[in-house]
Amino acid sequence: MRETMRAHGRCSPITMGNELPGIALARVTGWQSGRHDQNVNTPRTIRPEILAEVEAEATRAHAKHGARSILSPALGDQARLPVLVEEVGEVARAMLEGADLDHLRAELVQVAAVALTWVEALRDR
Repeated sequence: MRETMRAHGRCSPITMGNELPGIALARVTGWQSGRHDQNVNTPRTIRPEILAEVEAEATRAHAKHGARSILSPALGDQARLPVLVEEVGEVARAMLEGADLDHLRAELVQVAAVALTWVEALRDR
């Protein structure tokens, strides 16, 4: 693996050559298989059903957490950041523990819900 790194040393151990860090991480950790490792350079759009799933997750979180939820307009940036970091940590844990793709996907939907509701909150300022 280290042999494929750029000679000038500007790559991390995971980022190889011109490869995007996420693609390299997927390859190194074994998360690429079947259709996931094909056409990695082809841009993809976000399907409406994925956005609907993210919105449903944000609504579910709001029902669970109420005024402390990510949909609360009163929640400031300082409160949103730890929530986002926690969700990203859960993605990392799922990958490191070899979770199945359904579990990884569920964790990523939670990350997206936090991130997109934060973007919405910024719009309202």
